[in-house]
Amino acid sequence: MRPLYDFFVRLPKAFNDEVEVGDTTIYIDPKWNEFENRKMEAEVVAVPEKYDTGVEVGDTLYFHHHVLIAGDGKRQRVKDDIYFVRFNPSNSQATQAYAYKNKDGDVQLLSEWIFLKPEEQPKEETTESGIITELKKPEYNQFGYVLYDSPVVQELGLKTGDKVMIMKHADYRMKVDGQEVFRTHIDHIYATGF
Repeated sequence: MRPLYDFFVRLPKAFNDEVEVGDTTIYIDPKWNEFENRKMEAEVVAVPEKYDTGVEVGDTLYFHHHVLIAGDGKRQRVKDDIYFVRFNPSNSQATQAYAYKNKDGDVQLLSEWIFLKPEEQPKEETTESGIITELKKPEYNQFGYVLYDSPVVQELGLKTGDKVMIMKHADYRMKVDGQEVFRTHIDHIYATGF
C-alpha cells in the first residue's frame, strides 16, 4: 500500500488498557478515563507519496487521538491494525500528524505544531512557615517551554527551552517519548520573551 497524502500506522490496540504493578498486570476498562488512555503514537508502515516529510517506515508517529477513537476507531482503519493519519503540510489545522521519532530517537516536529513542557504550577498557597492556607486548581496552564526545534519554531524567533504563553484550551496534553507535553499550534501562542 502506498498512501498519496497520509501516513499509515500499525497499532494493534487503541488504548493503554494494562498497568504493571510489580509482577502483576492489571487490566483497565478502556471506557474508564477514555481520553487519557487512548494511544497517540504508533509505528509508521507507509509514508505519503506526495510529501517529503523526513519520516521513514519504522519511525514512531505522534498523532491526534481521533485517529483511533472517532467512529469507534473504524472510520480511519485501513485494515486489521493499520490506520491512516491525515497529513496536509499546507493546512496544519487539518493535519493529524504532529511529530515523529526517528530510529536515532530524535523527535522531529511536523507542520506548524509545537510541543511544550508544561510550566509547573502551584497547587496550594502556604504561609512562610509552610501551613497550607488554600488549595488551588488552576483554570488552565497558560505557560510552557519549547521542547524541540523546527523551522516553525525558528520563524517565531524561538529556540528549545524558551518560555511561551498559550491561549486557553491550547494546553492539550499527550505523551511524547514517555514525557507529558502540550501539543500546541503556532496560532495558539500569545506571547514570548519571558
